[in-house]
This record gives sequence, structure tokens and C-alpha cells, in this order.
Amino acid sequence: MNYNKVFILMLASCFIFIASIRPYDLNFDTGVYYSIAKDFINGINYVDYMHSIEPSYWLISIFAKYIDIILNIDPIRIVFFIYALLGVGLSIYAMLNFSSFPILSFFIYLPMYLSFEFTAIRNAVGLGILLIALNDIKSQKMFSYMVKVTIGFLFHYSLIIFYAFYFFVNIDKT
Repeated sequence: MNYNKVFILMLASCFIFIASIRPYDLNFDTGVYYSIAKDFINGINYVDYMHSIEPSYWLISIFAKYIDIILNIDPIRIVFFIYALLGVGLSIYAMLNFSSFPILSFFIYLPMYLSFEFTAIRNAVGLGILLIALNDIKSQKMFSYMVKVTIGFLFHYSLIIFYAFYFFVNIDKT
């Protein structure tokens, strides 16, 4: 049994739980995410926010609304749980599957967890998707890379710059 992997997965589970139950007034960004999710859950049209928030946030908020109807759980907690699960989960997946030293990668990830999972939740998911997509550059799987970056773009618009990244990395250096 790989105890490092078990240790990382146990801590990742705790991280997801902590990010899911944080107070809505923990920081400015959490308050903004709370307000926007509340607007979406209460029926505000996505078009009103299209310039400032990615479509995944709207879709996850609407999904949370329906989970609330079925399970009677605070839909905003569901939004934070889904983002924590995706943000932490994708990063941990990339660490465990692509890093030569997952435990070292995990300790490097710790400060990022504290900043991304509590303030930049959309960016954290995009970054997790990007970490997984980087393996496609190494394997020279352009289509797979582009699909993953497109999915990441739905979580954070900043991933648009990584479309070109594939071509810069794979330039013949002779």
C-alpha cells in the first residue's frame, strides 16, 4: 500500500470538506460567489453576468438548485462543494498520476489550496484541468489538449491563452 497516496487522499478529502463549509463572509470573493450563485438560483438570467462570470458557474448553480429541491440541502453549499471537489480533486489527480514526487507536489500545492480554493474557485478548477491537459502536450495529443483547455475555459476565461501554449511548447528547437 502506498501510504503517501493514502495520506494525500485523506488530506484532500479534508480540504474539500473545509472549502465546502467555509463561512459565506470568510473573504470578499466568497461573498461575491455567494451573491452570484444566489442570483442564479433565484432565477437571474445568465446574460446579465455573461461579461464577468463563466458559464460553468451558472450551470453548477442551476444544478445545485435542483439538488436542493430533491435533497433539501443549501444550494450554495452544493456550489461550493462541487467547486472544491473539482478544484482539489483535479489537482490531486494530476499530482498522483503525473508527478514523479506526488508528496512533494502536494506540499507545493498547500499554499495554492489556501489561496485558490477560498478565493479563486473558478480559477482553481481551470488550473486543475490545465494540469491534466499538460500531459497531452507531452504525449503530443493536440485534440485532447484542446478539448481539455476548452472545458477549462468554461470555468475560467484566462485559459484562452493556453490554446497557443501547445504550439509554443512543441516548436522544433533545431
